[in-house]
Amino acid sequence: MLLNRNKITLKKYRYLKSRSEILGMISDYERAFLQFYTLKIYSGAGEIVDLGTWLGSSTFVLAKGLSENQKVSNKNKRIFAYDLFKWENSLNHHVVNTEYENIFEQGDDYKWLFFKMTKQYEPHIETKGNVLNEGWLDKPIEFLFNDAMKNIETTHQILKTFYPYLMPQKSMLVYQDFDHYLTPWVHLLIFRFRKYFKHIHDIPISGGTVFKLMKELPIDYIHTDVTLIDEIEAEQAYKYCLKLACDQKKPNIAAAHVMYYYYHDKLDKAQQVFSLYQSKFNMVNSDLMEVKQLLYPNND
Repeated sequence: MLLNRNKITLKKYRYLKSRSEILGMISDYERAFLQFYTLKIYSGAGEIVDLGTWLGSSTFVLAKGLSENQKVSNKNKRIFAYDLFKWENSLNHHVVNTEYENIFEQGDDYKWLFFKMTKQYEPHIETKGNVLNEGWLDKPIEFLFNDAMKNIETTHQILKTFYPYLMPQKSMLVYQDFDHYLTPWVHLLIFRFRKYFKHIHDIPISGGTVFKLMKELPIDYIHTDVTLIDEIEAEQAYKYCLKLACDQKKPNIAAAHVMYYYYHDKLDKAQQVFSLYQSKFNMVNSDLMEVKQLLYPNND
């Protein structure tokens, strides 16, 4: 079986690890996992949703695996790629020393570049826009790659739009921002939904971690308001996520814990939590360094 006791191991897909064929912000291991999923696991029982594709790195490898999947006969428009497709200047450093450096300005539409990058697998891909404006097709979703919970409004919309169509005992969900400090609500959701989603893999050297839906989510969970989750549950959530994470990701999840209090304007509490983690984790090259600058802006 590909899934041994519902677990996925790195050795199952590391043979697919290679340098990206197109520009992207996900890691080589994430690309390998996504390609492995659509090549070896995907059954075709539901659709594939890619939230936050940017230039198409994730969509490309999902489509590449699907194109070689011998079990699925209907491959036409099975991958739904969502993105704003509007350039932000914060993206500029990702295209330094490439042919795309200095060609985009704030607000420019870059969908043409997504089409260029993914042209090889165009028959497999349905391109969508902003998840806040575009809904879903009332079809089952077998795989959800979630790299779009960048703010609370979008997070709530994703829950209401896509989660009701996930299939118990079948659907997989990847939180790509699992180890990112600026999305602390992701960890709150992971903990809140823990009785319904089983953690099956933490993708190494990446932001992503993988869950499988075991039983249908109740409607009140789908309408969770992350702003109403209290500190008691939040403390349990970060403790839970730290246990799920590989060692490399723990400092960034710790940073998300600090940001939970920072976003709630509780600077003293944020500094207190930061101090605990500062003595526990190596902060070098972690999000804890970014958090430190927010908490102590006047320190060297």
